[in-house]
Amino acid sequence: MLTKCPPYKLYKYGNRYLRKIVYNPPLWNPAVVLKTTVEAQKLFSLIKEKNFSLNACLVKALAIALTRHPRLNYLPLWGDMIWAGDHTKVGVVREEQPLEDVFQFFVMDAETKSLAQIKQEFQQAKDPSGDNASLMKAMDRFPNLFYQVGKRTGLFAKSLASVSCPIMLTNLNVPGVDEMISAGVPHAMLVCIGLLNDKKLPISLSFNHQLANARAVAVYLAEVKAILENTLQLVMDKEASSVGEIQK
Repeated sequence: MLTKCPPYKLYKYGNRYLRKIVYNPPLWNPAVVLKTTVEAQKLFSLIKEKNFSLNACLVKALAIALTRHPRLNYLPLWGDMIWAGDHTKVGVVREEQPLEDVFQFFVMDAETKSLAQIKQEFQQAKDPSGDNASLMKAMDRFPNLFYQVGKRTGLFAKSLASVSCPIMLTNLNVPGVDEMISAGVPHAMLVCIGLLNDKKLPISLSFNHQLANARAVAVYLAEVKAILENTLQLVMDKEASSVGEIQK
């Protein structure tokens, strides 16, 4: 559960000017990419022993960290900052065959759920685009119109906010490709997982610079890293046979 608070300022003076003018020319969303590496020996041992999902662990860590940094719970849309809601909302990109078959689903309040519950949501996830089929078809048919009207009037901001999220998680999982680093998503922080090697978990986080300055988001990413390395923060009592077992 999140309590609404103001977003981070980009600059003490002229904050609105920066978001509306400097960082919002047509079709350009300036991105910053941050990278970290999680020492994941304990995490991988826990996943193997308890049959947990790595993605479930990541989603829960991202949600927990967001509750500690709620000023990042915003969607930068056309230079405006839209509060993403009073509940944590983490998007997961799911890719299937054929190659263009991809959709995004949401995990709500992951910080309060067990890893088993989150894993079950992953297994039951379906493409939610059918719920907004008419809007999606219209946007696909008249993309420039929707973009220009939305940018000038903010007419679709609330609708887009309802089908968007402040954080997205994606795993590429293509043999021969070590890492994916996004050039930025207009409205969300995008978390990408690199190639697992020697029990290390590389993570990159890209974000639209309208959201905040890099230091604020770097503190958030460091929080995610710390949570993943401290597996006790991920596991509820009912998921572990004993605290001592996890601490080994």
